[in-house]
Amino acid sequence: MAQASTDDPVMRHSMGLAMVVGHPCEISPGEKGATFPWRTTCAVVPDNDARLTLDGEGHFNAFPLPDLLQDGTLWYADLRYLTVIHKDWLTAARRVATLSFEGWQAFQRRLIHFLTRVEMHPDDIAVAALDEAGQPMHPDAQPREGGTALDPS
Repeated sequence: MAQASTDDPVMRHSMGLAMVVGHPCEISPGEKGATFPWRTTCAVVPDNDARLTLDGEGHFNAFPLPDLLQDGTLWYADLRYLTVIHKDWLTAARRVATLSFEGWQAFQRRLIHFLTRVEMHPDDIAVAALDEAGQPMHPDAQPREGGTALDPS
């Protein structure tokens, strides 16, 4: 086995906000989430340089989360920093917010665009998430009455 040299990078991480990226069936306790303990996440950071807009143009690595902490700051999920963490770190007490069904669709659209540079039409994302009766296919993705793109929990 090769020995690590002193020039090898050192693994470092800091505590901060993150967004769970996995599809509901990948993280739900009643499904694959019950047996697979790892969750894909991305870093959530404030837009300190005020570079982002809410119109969806540019900065395809960023999914805006306006007023996430109800402090007037524009936060965003930075898709360049995808990683996995153990599910034990993701407790209800640590949750800041939950995306609505519409917010989840918008996030999927941005993630697809970031990873592939293919721009999906919102209707295509919406149709893909619904069953033949027009209802969300997954019980954890039910739309909320009067929900917004970001519903604080």
